[in-house]
Amino acid sequence: MILEKPFLTFILPCLFLATGLIIASFQVSPQYHQKTQNALFNPVGTIISNDGRVELSRFHTTYSSRLPQGHPLEISLYNFDKVQTHLGSKTVVSFLDGYEIEFSPKSLFIVEQWNPQENQGPIYINLVNGDYRVLKKGEAGSVFIVKNSMVFAPNHKPEKKRRILFVNAQTEFTHQIPSPPQSQPEPSMSAANTESSPSSLIQTLSNQYIDETIAKNRDQLVKCQTHAIRQNKKSKGQLLIGISIESRGKMKDVQILASDIQNEELLSCVKTVLERTHFRAFQGAEIIRSYPLVFE
Repeated sequence: MILEKPFLTFILPCLFLATGLIIASFQVSPQYHQKTQNALFNPVGTIISNDGRVELSRFHTTYSSRLPQGHPLEISLYNFDKVQTHLGSKTVVSFLDGYEIEFSPKSLFIVEQWNPQENQGPIYINLVNGDYRVLKKGEAGSVFIVKNSMVFAPNHKPEKKRRILFVNAQTEFTHQIPSPPQSQPEPSMSAANTESSPSSLIQTLSNQYIDETIAKNRDQLVKCQTHAIRQNKKSKGQLLIGISIESRGKMKDVQILASDIQNEELLSCVKTVLERTHFRAFQGAEIIRSYPLVFE
């Protein structure tokens, strides 16, 4: 087929333009993810120094990057950012209320603000691996370390306990084949309409209510662990789960932020159970927080 010259004159620039747009979309993707995260939350801390290989990844995105080395740096950290230092590497993080903390080689931690929607409340550093030392003390009660199911101030003085869901199938082990997790019944249309009316909606969900609602999944989580025991697979360990809740009261996302359980089937079962959790509808912004879970 022979193409007329006017047609070629029209189509070729269009093809070049389309190709350029596709290439540009790949180039700006990390910046887009970062701007999306920045729009949702304010910074909770700043990386001011890196020595060696340090990596950063962001919750809710595919953004992951090896960070530059040196001092001084100014790399903002946002809610649920995950930072990992490799062998022979370390990083220093400065927090808004004065704390400066250095994380040792082979550390993995996730920063979390207790009430990011209002930019209030303490910062929790979920330290999955590694160690740290305090370079500069800040305001008391502004930063806590979460490690080995304990919550304490960075100077190692215990402050308070965080609610943690403990699951132990051994005490409830039976010879029955565990049934798959059952979803909670969907609310009726009339009930949904009642919940969604502005006069009946609360502004947001309290942390206590979220904890209590998630704890109602204990029986289903026991079934997940029981199934793992029957298969002689790993069934004990700790998880840190990241959840996001939509204003209509449904789980938007569930992620395993960290785990020492080498059993993908068990982790998948946990995600399935939590994804089916229903909460009250509310008016405020999407709720994002973490939840510690221990299989004994």
